[in-house]
Amino acid sequence: MKKRKMLLLHPLLAFLLVILCISCKGGQHELYFINKSEDVIYVGFNFTKEFAEADIIYDRRGGQTKIEKGDTCIYTAWPSTWESRFKRGPYMHFHVFPRNTYDYDSDEEASANKLMHYQFTQEDLEKMNWTIVYKP
Repeated sequence: MKKRKMLLLHPLLAFLLVILCISCKGGQHELYFINKSEDVIYVGFNFTKEFAEADIIYDRRGGQTKIEKGDTCIYTAWPSTWESRFKRGPYMHFHVFPRNTYDYDSDEEASANKLMHYQFTQEDLEKMNWTIVYKP
């Protein structure tokens, strides 16, 4: 019985090793968003194909991340990479809010109260070493 369990374990280990090797191939897995303001902020992001598509209205379905003053949020693309995520669209948008967007009555009201909107291409983020600093 012990021998049979070992035979079943080998394919599983091989599969996990392959997954590990694939995920370790080049590419950026982490993106840093630093809150250098004196306030708590909420940050949401999305990808678009058009330049101004996400500039007007933020779709709250994506959710947001609460970032305390002075803290850094690490967004992880694992098991893929941020480069592969840019296949969704060439522009990555970050929207900064003073409070959770679900506290607003609508996407329009939340968007009207946005503190900041950032738009980056993959090349922009590579030049910034995948680090975004918010300081009003």
